[in-house]
Amino acid sequence: MSVYITKSYGLKGVAAEGQQIVANEAEKLGIEEIRIPYYDYFSDKDGLYKRLEGILTGVSEGDTVILQIPTWNYPNFESSFIGHIKSINKVRLIIFIHDIRVMMFPTEKESMPFYLELFNIADGLIVPSENMAKYLKENNVNTPMVVQTLWDPGIQIEFEDRPKFEKKISFAGDDAKYLISKNFPLDMDVDLHLYGRKNDNMVKNKNIHYHGFLDEYSLLRELHQGGFGLDWTENSY
Repeated sequence: MSVYITKSYGLKGVAAEGQQIVANEAEKLGIEEIRIPYYDYFSDKDGLYKRLEGILTGVSEGDTVILQIPTWNYPNFESSFIGHIKSINKVRLIIFIHDIRVMMFPTEKESMPFYLELFNIADGLIVPSENMAKYLKENNVNTPMVVQTLWDPGIQIEFEDRPKFEKKISFAGDDAKYLISKNFPLDMDVDLHLYGRKNDNMVKNKNIHYHGFLDEYSLLRELHQGGFGLDWTENSY
């Protein structure tokens, strides 16, 4: 019996990075990769079955398939993909949820019942937070769930020196999306260091510093110099 994990290719940005990190860790456990392409569902509906046959050609009775979603294909592709997996005798389906499209884009919210039904078809779910697990259970998803709470960097560095206390805050992310520079106090003696995509609307001030993108190794070394970071939490306090 083999274990497989999907990865959508042709993606960019955080979505691609997240799936790649999971696929890399899965590879260390001997889990094989299944590549999912972008599929134009509307122009080739009739060819979908053959395409799925090709994608899942190595999957056989008793295997396990971990599906990373969103695949960023049209939702009907994901539905057909799951249906094809479940048609193979005794194949276990685990859905690894990075995000749910309808929770990211309000214009798609009417599709939530569709996703809840898909989640109930699976044999197991890997969810990104306790809040997500709670939400799904409240909406009658009865599939067993495991919470993936920690995302480590893909590299490890041994530091001999200790970080210094510095009155600065570092943020790695898209300032255009999170509006960090627009909400940061400009009249305080604390510096803000931004790592990510630059944009024309970024606030310019003596205590705001833009570094652009850094590779993982360089970013970890920069952050280790000292100061504080902004992190996500589910605890409102």
